[in-house]
Amino acid sequence: LTLRRDGLELRRQLQRLGISQLFSRLLVSGDYGGELTKAQLLRLNVPREERGSIVVGDTEEDIRAAQALGSPVIAVLSGMRDRAFLAALGPDLIIESVVRLPAAVQSVLSRPARDPAGLFTG
Repeated sequence: LTLRRDGLELRRQLQRLGISQLFSRLLVSGDYGGELTKAQLLRLNVPREERGSIVVGDTEEDIRAAQALGSPVIAVLSGMRDRAFLAALGPDLIIESVVRLPAAVQSVLSRPARDPAGLFTG
């Protein structure tokens, strides 16, 4: 899952980077008139059985939306927020660039699952 405002540019970027196959669903806030928060977009568009899907984002809103849904989140340092700011929000992983996304996804998937309270299980 990823959240963006401009779907066309997002799809181009993912193709250019060769990582489009990593995403099963793209939520583009612009497709919804920009009136919903990211948390609302996730709740309305991600079926309950997919709520463990990894969310990728670069803002506090992305991280909090994923956490509210109970989804793991990979924070990317390509936005306006720095590592210390994002780390304080508690994402599952922070990466420098989406180029590192394939390895990051594997890293998050190989971790023990979290229970609903946010604690690792297993």
